Amino acid sequence: MSGVEVEYLLKSQESHLRSMVENIEKQQVERLKIHDDKFEYEVKKLCDVAKERHEILVEQVKAIKESLDLKMTNLKAEIAKEVEKLEKVIMFFMAKLILLLMQLSS
Repeated sequence: MSGVEVEYLLKSQESHLRSMVENIEKQQVERLKIHDDKFEYEVKKLCDVAKERHEILVEQVKAIKESLDLKMTNLKAEIAKEVEKLEKVIMFFMAKLILLLMQLSS
């Protein structure tokens, strides 16, 4: 084999290897793109699920707050009624006590 033939074979091999490397790089880029697309899809799906669950949670919290507000209003009204009853009982006993003291002092 002459030097020209060896050089031609080396260039041919180099060209072939370069082509193979380029193909491998293209395949890697394509695989990465596929993984990237799949990852983005999964992230979007998870974000949608998280958003939906957040909305449900917010609605549940609102419902619980409304329920608690109503219960607090009812409890305050009940306490006010009880306080009023206690005040009437105290006034009644105070009047009785005053009458008793008046009878004792006369």
